[in-house]
Amino acid sequence: TRGQVPPWLTEHDVQTLQLLAQGEVVGKARVPGHGQVLQVGFSAEGVLQNISPGLSQLCSQGLCGLIKRPGDLSEVLSFHVDRVLGLCRSLPAVARRFYNPLLPYRYTDGGARPVIWWAPDVQHLGDPDNDQNSLALGWLQYQALLARGCSRPGQDPCLDIHHAEWARLALFDFLLQVGGAWWERDGEQQR
Repeated sequence: TRGQVPPWLTEHDVQTLQLLAQGEVVGKARVPGHGQVLQVGFSAEGVLQNISPGLSQLCSQGLCGLIKRPGDLSEVLSFHVDRVLGLCRSLPAVARRFYNPLLPYRYTDGGARPVIWWAPDVQHLGDPDNDQNSLALGWLQYQALLARGCSRPGQDPCLDIHHAEWARLALFDFLLQVGGAWWERDGEQQR
């Protein structure tokens, strides 16, 4: 019920999280160049099961997600921190165990994996099968740009990112580093 939902989650967040956490996997595809990342399509509640739309059609309807590596569980923490802070920049993410026969064993071995919503309106670098990054940015380039501070988007090397967005990236980077260290330390104590 809505009374049990944290107030920082929108109705869309709740619906998307339910899809990611409980949707039945009805299609899958590898994401080129991303190793253990798998794009999956989910059945929508109330959709006739004998109609099986293709994965690209499911994704265009917002019914897809990326199953990522177990080491990427901090993305779930990132999503929740994002919503608590009211930034609304992260895509909905859940941790989930899969038991679906469509998936390879490493995805169904009982371990939790992060599932990130595949937003149909996110720019995909001209290749919808690439990933959900709206621009390719390496770690060293990110650090250099963040240190320099881009006040004029569109001019090299600012990559069309506004100054306010760099501030949000810096905040997220800090929270993920602190959160990631906490996540790893907490996990070691539980073992």
